[in-house]
Amino acid sequence: MTHKSCRSSLLRLQTVLLMALCGAAHAQSGSGLGGDISYTRGSGSGGLTTNSLVLNLEPAALPVSLGLDTTQSLVNNAEISTQWGAGIDWNLSPVWSLYASTTTLNDDLVKVTSRGVSVAWNLHKQWQWSRATRVEVERTTTDYSPQSTSQSLSGRIPQQQRTRLEIRQGINADVEVYASFDDYAYSVDPVDLARALLNRKVRRVNAATRLGDLLDRSQTLGLTWDISDAWNLDLSASQSRTVVTQNQRQRAISMRYLFHPKASIVLQYSDSAVDALVAPSGASLLPSQNDTVIELGIKWLF
Repeated sequence: MTHKSCRSSLLRLQTVLLMALCGAAHAQSGSGLGGDISYTRGSGSGGLTTNSLVLNLEPAALPVSLGLDTTQSLVNNAEISTQWGAGIDWNLSPVWSLYASTTTLNDDLVKVTSRGVSVAWNLHKQWQWSRATRVEVERTTTDYSPQSTSQSLSGRIPQQQRTRLEIRQGINADVEVYASFDDYAYSVDPVDLARALLNRKVRRVNAATRLGDLLDRSQTLGLTWDISDAWNLDLSASQSRTVVTQNQRQRAISMRYLFHPKASIVLQYSDSAVDALVAPSGASLLPSQNDTVIELGIKWLF
């Protein structure tokens, strides 16, 4: 991508940020509508830079909340991807909730569009347990469309189906542990697309939960701890395996500080490692890869 394209993408994100801030201010001045808005800036190895904006709206008269988000990623000013997402969370009852979302990512190689639905079950509210227990099941479908520069992939683009199970268990009033497992299936063999992604000219920096990753399975273990009314700590470790048999590992630590009744800052550090890709003959196709990302965000409640 050219520097002109980079400036254009940055300008669009700045415009979205300004419009969201104006909308949030208007929502705050109106009656019956609350929510939050957050902005996060990230930087990492491999020349990675990210800008993320998230807006959540919660009408007081309805048991639903609406979320909108956008993320821009740059790598050495040569690769740009922009991701847009929207979701709606519906609290059917104190026990059950339903969440539906759609996300689109424009990359230099493919356009990725995802849509999913999840159902969450608060067991502790149904059975009056003393410790919080939450089970969530999600089903997501992801489509890939080749960009003009990757028409050679036409006819070999898979559709991805992801099934996710997440369990959260409260240990006490301040500590909660969680675990998730994701299983992936494809309409056609995804290896050709996976190789095209790996062989792109600009190195693809690994980022957590990146839309469109061609994984076979993944699992995550984590812990969140409310240290005090102002401080919260989250620790997680995940492991995944791609369709070309690469093992990926990631660890993340996140610290949130509520410095104002309506404002907080979040600092997160994550590191990831990917094993080398080796051909059946034993020859090395791609070396192992290690990346780190640091993100600093601010959230405002209204």
